[in-house]
Amino acid sequence: MAGALDGVSVLEMSWYASGPYCGRLLALAGATVTKVERPDGGDPARSFPSSLFDYLNTGKRSVTLNLKTEEGRDLAERLIAQSDLVVENFSPRVLPGVGLGFERMQQLNPRVVLVSISNFGQSGPYRDFRSADVVAYALGGLLGIQGEIDKAPLRHWGRQAQYQAGSIAAVGATAALLHQRRTGTGQHVDVSLQEAVASLMESHVEFFTHAGQVRKRSGNRYQWTYPVTLYPCKDGHIVVNAGTPRTWEPLCTLVGREDLKTDPDYTTSMGRVQRANEIDAMLDPWLMARTRQELWDLARQWLLPWGPVNEMGDILRDPQHVEREYLVSVKQPDGSTVTMPGAPVRLQRTPLRADQPPPSLGAHNEKVYCGELGLSREALETLQANGTV
Repeated sequence: MAGALDGVSVLEMSWYASGPYCGRLLALAGATVTKVERPDGGDPARSFPSSLFDYLNTGKRSVTLNLKTEEGRDLAERLIAQSDLVVENFSPRVLPGVGLGFERMQQLNPRVVLVSISNFGQSGPYRDFRSADVVAYALGGLLGIQGEIDKAPLRHWGRQAQYQAGSIAAVGATAALLHQRRTGTGQHVDVSLQEAVASLMESHVEFFTHAGQVRKRSGNRYQWTYPVTLYPCKDGHIVVNAGTPRTWEPLCTLVGREDLKTDPDYTTSMGRVQRANEIDAMLDPWLMARTRQELWDLARQWLLPWGPVNEMGDILRDPQHVEREYLVSVKQPDGSTVTMPGAPVRLQRTPLRADQPPPSLGAHNEKVYCGELGLSREALETLQANGTV
């Protein structure tokens, strides 16, 4: 079955997470994504002990290319000339520094869309500063609101800033592609990790600008109603969401405290916030006497928005994932298979393909350089010998 982006050619000149995740989403939708990697080891994610590279690069093609050589830049220009989209996540000075800035790309291919993902965007006083995920969390504001109120801010796990930026970049890429199809012209899509994180701040900015309120760290306690929090139970933890009358009153019945349904100290959201310690003291022994599964069964029976905190084995066995076939087995170049998350969105008529293998380094050199650019095998061997590819 054809993908939504069948026929779209993407040149991915990126590494690690943000650019490759954008390219992954485009590849899942059917685009032909050709990943450009350094000849001396390729994307550094290949050397990670985890399967990070495999996850980010399923369904792509890999070619090796040294952009610092004249021959390498010439090949890059020829690839750009036949591409619909170029995705890159270098520092803003890198591609212009090797003569491959957006202006040059437009000369080579007026239709090309360049998607640039960088720490702070293509302009502004921070443009050329170095950064990292945790710095993006800090400057984007998200770090300041995470954690316990009386402790230091708490960072998110993993590379969430990069995945958020990659997702936004994929949206920008498809929007620019639609414009390209209507007008025949390309454009530069500029994505900042700092802004990607700031976009997750929900209503914090509005609270400050319109009401002068600063939403502070509150740990696992929601500030405007209670209980909406994380509790320990017999074999782990469970999220209890009972912050509205519809969810609070059944909880009172379950724990045998019918009186709290009409107690004025507990009938309002802020009243329960002020009595959070008392609520915790009531719920802790009741929850600790039950397992996650028992509580999860009760929640579904009573239509309550609770959820167990799944560990990795639970995720793999989760009947919801199993029924929807969300986790996929992907065959590796060496013949082994690895299980990984599937497509994060479902299209009815043009389903995304998440079960395609990642490429080995330079696996498509001959197909791309000889089959599509017209180089002879002898010329390719010479370029391989001198370190260009």
